[in-house]
Amino acid sequence: MAGKNQKGVKGFQSVEEGGVHTGTEAWNIAQYFTGYSIAIPLRDLNDLEDIARFGAVGIDDDLGMDDDQYAKRRADAVKRYWQKLRQIVADTQFKVKTGDRTNAKQIHEWLKKVPKFFDGLLYLQSNNVSHSQSIKVNEDFLTALLDKLIEKKQNYLGILDHAGLIFREVDEVDLDKMSSEFVHGG
Repeated sequence: MAGKNQKGVKGFQSVEEGGVHTGTEAWNIAQYFTGYSIAIPLRDLNDLEDIARFGAVGIDDDLGMDDDQYAKRRADAVKRYWQKLRQIVADTQFKVKTGDRTNAKQIHEWLKKVPKFFDGLLYLQSNNVSHSQSIKVNEDFLTALLDKLIEKKQNYLGILDHAGLIFREVDEVDLDKMSSEFVHGG
């Protein structure tokens, strides 16, 4: 059988003694790509949402910050949220199904316009008595922008799921066949 290839569990595998394994896991980086470009950034988005709303991920994480640092941190979290979401969209556009392309493109175009609004996240408040200034969060605007970003994320998650990048697409699962293959070596 030297030199012949046979269909194996992991794709085509060389059956030569000492031959090079050319199974699909050697060439397919889909799992790595999905984890690195989608799963990790989505987890980061959850943390950034907490920071944007509360100043920190954990309850006591903001104790060492003064008010100016706290305000700046919240605004920076919104900017980073935007950047992470933009990366997810840009990195996955190629996989979007035909029926979702218009919606995905609209989300991408909307994201391109967001940075011009970042200056509205914070403002300086002057204290005429102490002659000092402090940085304040424009709460209504920050909340509205963050909520809109979250809405776009939720819409895009549906697109990613439809493309099979969140939950793998499976046509039909035959548990009896899978069990038999496992028990009998398939």
